[in-house]
Amino acid sequence: MRVRRPTFDFSNTPARWATEGEFAQQMNASSLWIPYLERFLNRVMAQAASRLDANDPNTAKLKADIRMFIRQEANHYSLHGAFNEILPRSGYNVKAFEEHFEKEFARLYETKSFKFLLAYCEGFETLGPPMALVWLDEIEELLAGADSEVVRLWKWHLMEEYEHRAVCHDAFKAFRGGYFLRVYAFFYQLRHLGGFSRMVRDHLFEVDSAGKTPSEIKEMKLRGKRVMRKVMKLALPRILKALSPFHDPAKAPEPKAYRRYMASIEASLA
Repeated sequence: MRVRRPTFDFSNTPARWATEGEFAQQMNASSLWIPYLERFLNRVMAQAASRLDANDPNTAKLKADIRMFIRQEANHYSLHGAFNEILPRSGYNVKAFEEHFEKEFARLYETKSFKFLLAYCEGFETLGPPMALVWLDEIEELLAGADSEVVRLWKWHLMEEYEHRAVCHDAFKAFRGGYFLRVYAFFYQLRHLGGFSRMVRDHLFEVDSAGKTPSEIKEMKLRGKRVMRKVMKLALPRILKALSPFHDPAKAPEPKAYRRYMASIEASLA
């Protein structure tokens, strides 16, 4: 793993930054909670690192991996925070959603057991490799004509999600987390984060509906459903493989464009 902080310019990025505007808004809805989630991930993983025996050579690599994970995630939430500024700038009032996300992650951290918190983090991180395959290899038709800075942001982020895919899983195992807790937390986080995305998406679509006819609004919502079905048809079968008792994210297939894209990002940092 390596810490990379590319630069992005979103100063002229519209909210509907893709040719399929509904796809852009779906991704914008997910991006809005990413800074709050990833601060939460870092808080939990920092606690995990502090609980690992510093004198045990078997945990030395995991502690080092967690430190690198935290640094990568700090870049992710910082740069997604900058990207998310396009929403209020474009007239969407999202402050209440952001306050809700912050409170929700504080509630989880304060009320759930340490092992559940690890399992929640592990559950979310299982989404990284399937979504990296989708973004790096499989949806170029959706990205054609899209704002290049936004595409770079998501591809860089998911490239690194693939790179650190095993860290939360290894931490969960190190604290002897069990299979049934892992599966429970997997579905919990899917429902939790999916609810966040839906509430923001519905607001974005509602604002976009202003001045449109009922038939135009219906078609907009149908386009949104079609584009997400396309993405989930690719990702969901891979995501559900995490339910196997033998799930090992280290063995997740590498996206064909992974190393090529990594090289392009690293060249831009030179």
